[in-house]
Amino acid sequence: GGGEARGGARSGKAVRSLPARDHWEGERARYVWRTGCGQLRCETESPPPVEGHGAESGGGPLFWWRETAAEVVLTARTRRGIDLSSLRLDAREASLDLEVDGIPSPWSGALCGRALPAGCSAAVLPPAQGCEADHSLLQLTVAKADEGPSARYWRAPFRDLLPLVEARERLAEHAPRGSLLHTPDSGWQSGQTSDVFEVLMPLSADVSTVEDADRLLRVAVTARSVSVHVAGQPDAPLLAGETHGKLLVGGCSWRLARSKVRGWRGEPLQQLELHLAKDTASAGPGGHWPDLFSTEYS
Repeated sequence: GGGEARGGARSGKAVRSLPARDHWEGERARYVWRTGCGQLRCETESPPPVEGHGAESGGGPLFWWRETAAEVVLTARTRRGIDLSSLRLDAREASLDLEVDGIPSPWSGALCGRALPAGCSAAVLPPAQGCEADHSLLQLTVAKADEGPSARYWRAPFRDLLPLVEARERLAEHAPRGSLLHTPDSGWQSGQTSDVFEVLMPLSADVSTVEDADRLLRVAVTARSVSVHVAGQPDAPLLAGETHGKLLVGGCSWRLARSKVRGWRGEPLQQLELHLAKDTASAGPGGHWPDLFSTEYS
């Protein structure tokens, strides 16, 4: 609602800058699912085992998962002949426990988001076609129940797996931070209405597809801050800071779209479009903010 005001990346007023390493509260942030993303996978191949999460030497991962906007589905090999009567699932809003033959499985503990217990289920499946038939597959579906019109990106099913995910992101050979922006020194434009702050960030040719965006980019918000950063590099954000007003974190979203800007050789570029929902009850007159950030993180 309300009118719209658009301007450059900054209003021209001096904005305090603080190091993201010391001030960004990533552990409290809600990571945002990219609008239009079908699913993301983790451990679909067989990387070297990681202590506490891997299988026996040479055996590949203990389990793997895929995530969609609505659910997280975990899969693991299990002994052939196991049936549903051997499984006991206790799903709660914030945690989940699965027992197999009365023994707690690795699929137990605090979840990375809110679950819908009635939508959670466990199943035993035959091995995939073309695979060895000396085992079955155990599958656990965790239905998401996060509030808000925008989906939450869990990144992992259980909280104790997040350090593993973050460590792998840090070790990944991602493109340097500055090379992802078309113009690193002034890489975003913004505009606002009474209830929304929009940010447009032209990206370089290193982010030419949605697969590139899902692999490289992370968007996270709290009630008073936002961070857009390369996966595994929250301490060196592309865009981050404390906002002038409160955000409705469940209403924030982002997507990849074709930019009007072209690359150095005239090639079409993509842009990140960030939709930040204001908490209008805390906004100023007409819902207007003097700028996006009161303090930037660098």
